Amino acid sequence: MSLLVNPPSSNNFIHAQNIAQSLLGMPAARFAELSYFQKNSIDILWNNWQATPAEILSALDTNAGALFDFHAALTLFIAQLAATNGVDYTPALPPLAYTRHEDGRVTLVE
Repeated sequence: MSLLVNPPSSNNFIHAQNIAQSLLGMPAARFAELSYFQKNSIDILWNNWQATPAEILSALDTNAGALFDFHAALTLFIAQLAATNGVDYTPALPPLAYTRHEDGRVTLVE
C-alpha cells in the first residue's frame, strides 16, 4: 500500500471527523439557546413595554401555572448543566413576588 494514495476509507474518516466536530459543538449551542430563552422569557413577562406583568398574567389565565412550572424546570435544568460542566450561569428570576394558585392562575403579591 502506498502512502501517496488515499485508501478508500480516508474520506469516510474525514466525514466522521467533521460529524464528530459538529456533534461536539451542539451542546454549547443548545446551552446558549436555552439560556437565552430562559432569560428572554423573564424579560418578556416582567419588563414588557406593551403590557404590565399583571395584565399578561391575567391574559395567561390558568395557563400561567404551566408556563411557570416549565420555566422553573428549565431554569433548574440549565443550572444543573452549568454546574456539571463548570460554566458560570446566573438565571434570570422574577423581580416581583407572585402566588401560583391551584387552578393554574398566577397573581402578583401586593
